[in-house]
Amino acid sequence: MKIAHVICSLCTGGAELMLIDILDKQADHGQDVTLIVVNKQYEQSLINKLPQHIRTIFIDRPEGSKNPFWLLKLNYVLRKLKPEIIHYHHDKAAGMSFRLFDGAKTIATVHDTKINLKYYLNLDEVCSISESVQQDLMSRYGIESPVVYNGIDTDLIKRKEFQQHHSKTQYSIVQVSRLNHGKKGQDLLIDAVAKLIDEGFDIGLSLIGVGESEQFLKERAVTLGIEHAVNFLGLRDRNYIYEHLQDYDLLVQPSRYEGFGLTVAEAMIAKVPVLVSDIEGPMEVIGNGLYGRSFRTGSVDSLVDSLRSIFRDYDSVRRIAEHEAYNHALSSFDISVTAKRYIDRYSRLLSTK
Repeated sequence: MKIAHVICSLCTGGAELMLIDILDKQADHGQDVTLIVVNKQYEQSLINKLPQHIRTIFIDRPEGSKNPFWLLKLNYVLRKLKPEIIHYHHDKAAGMSFRLFDGAKTIATVHDTKINLKYYLNLDEVCSISESVQQDLMSRYGIESPVVYNGIDTDLIKRKEFQQHHSKTQYSIVQVSRLNHGKKGQDLLIDAVAKLIDEGFDIGLSLIGVGESEQFLKERAVTLGIEHAVNFLGLRDRNYIYEHLQDYDLLVQPSRYEGFGLTVAEAMIAKVPVLVSDIEGPMEVIGNGLYGRSFRTGSVDSLVDSLRSIFRDYDSVRRIAEHEAYNHALSSFDISVTAKRYIDRYSRLLSTK
């Protein structure tokens, strides 16, 4: 099967990293795979991770350009490739395609809730990364969208090793995502940590990522007098994250809205306990509370209560992380499963010709 994956940019992010893994696994399944990057917006570190046997084409369009040359170049490349499947990973990339490719079936993946689907409405199929995204698409567009969970190369993640009799007085929390507190809720987490430190808990918080809220969050930590306890680690590559997730006692994902929660699944593979806001995507990852704890979205007080409860019952929490949560994540979110499910979707589409 000849497959062309089309994405606007290739910068560090969950969707981009997952796509690289999918390309590799689909090629391992014997598929002829090409990656097309539309914009001249990519990180060399990610380019270096692309498997050598994957054909990669850079359109090199300046981001935001209105010049029709780039649109024509993308469509020329697609016509020359003659793919059987064109898989879009960004709505604007689909909007730049003429969709006049004889025999090609078109499919897209929606990676979050609240995405504008105007460029996806004429595709042959739209997939959701979670049931929450699926429900969002049905409620806003009436689209029946099959769910294909995001996947992780689970072999790359180091697992946490717990002592047989675990007793802790210090707790290390990690949060991994873009520093955008309006969506990701890092301000809630900093406020909650400050309250617990005032209560006498010994807590360290590490934030991995960069973004527009970085200065705001740093100033918030200073205002609350806990700058000594909050460590801004900046942008770290996936190898670093997969190596060091095991170092933490808890991963917290305090998002105000989220379509899935790949970092939550990664922590579960690392056997690290997880705490998430009770929105659909992250709750789906933790089996609606079977494999992790949750707090009321947007509520600092609820987050404080949940953290306090976890620290006071940490032995029970870590046993779930070590066994049930780990096994669930391994069976549900391995990248090989994701790649194979997409191949099955492609085959289904081609069988409808």
